[in-house]
Amino acid sequence: MAVSDPPSTSQHTQTEHHRCLIDEICAAHCELAREIGMFDLVADEVGNVPLERLRKDVDRVYGLLTQRVIPHMRAEHELRTRLAVRDYVRIGPDEDHGEIGNLARQLSRLRSHIAKGDAAGAPAEARHILYELHALTRLHFADELLDRPAAKRR
Repeated sequence: MAVSDPPSTSQHTQTEHHRCLIDEICAAHCELAREIGMFDLVADEVGNVPLERLRKDVDRVYGLLTQRVIPHMRAEHELRTRLAVRDYVRIGPDEDHGEIGNLARQLSRLRSHIAKGDAAGAPAEARHILYELHALTRLHFADELLDRPAAKRR
């Protein structure tokens, strides 16, 4: 296709589809960026709340992480991959995704220990995991929100 030729209907439809997906992901970023503050708030309360409350709070964090944040990050990675293929661009691995997955596994193990009543070291471990999750997810969402204008131009 020559530079001056208009895009084909299928290319135009695909581009519109990608724009819709980008808009959905950006909207989810804004929503999740507000919700991940829970990680920091729960971490701040560790050691100041009874173990049962810590268990419930860790369960809530784990639910947000596994049901919303990680699936969102997967969808985002899939879209970035499709856009990179479309634009003949090479993208690197999403290291923060892997680290967030690792922290989710650590949080899952911690939940099991707390549920069994094995709370030795649980507050310190919970605090460490939650602060690290907060830092990584906050950085991830901030980076993605900063990239939005570039993504919108595609």
